[in-house]
Amino acid sequence: MRNVSDFKLRVIAALAASTGIAALLLDVYDVIAMPFTLSFVAIPVTIALVAFSAMVNRVDRADFVRRMWIGFVAGLLATAAYDISRWLVLVLTPATFDPFRALPNFGALMLDQPASTTGAVVAGWIYHFWNGLSFAVIYTLLAGGARARWAVGWAFLLEVATIIVTPRYTGISPTDTAFIAVSLIGHIIYGATLGVLARSWLPGDGQRLLRLGPVKLKGEVW
Repeated sequence: MRNVSDFKLRVIAALAASTGIAALLLDVYDVIAMPFTLSFVAIPVTIALVAFSAMVNRVDRADFVRRMWIGFVAGLLATAAYDISRWLVLVLTPATFDPFRALPNFGALMLDQPASTTGAVVAGWIYHFWNGLSFAVIYTLLAGGARARWAVGWAFLLEVATIIVTPRYTGISPTDTAFIAVSLIGHIIYGATLGVLARSWLPGDGQRLLRLGPVKLKGEVW
């Protein structure tokens, strides 16, 4: 463990954090069914990643653990901001588009049930937050406290992937302007929230490992 560089360790962990979204992509493109990859790859790997983070904390890998921890917290807040922004678009505009209609489809793939079932809806929301946390952890592992613009760029890449992949399992047209607009707004808010928090909490100034403290913007945030 001590012989592995910090960068290699972060890359390995980022790959592990990506197994959840990989399970979706493999199913959408008819490679491997999602229930199989979730059960035997994504969930075990995610559990192992959490356990691994606790273990490396005992061998002087404070920076790695801090990036993981801040990615988790910032991801939770960024995902919440993402959903709130999409809900506000629905409430404050005359649009009738349901910004959350893709989520039950996650659950349908996970459980092999119709998207209309309660189980699919609940599983879809859980998977949605899992992805939000995973993308944030990947960002903080690889980018750390980079300027917030990089997180917005990361979120824009996720938006492009959403436009490409979502129609394959939801039936939403890739030319649906309401879908694209609401999704883009949500991803920009997600990226900005993630970027500002990561920039504020990961300045590399020797802050305590698991103590976030108040957000203090230092230097050039954007």
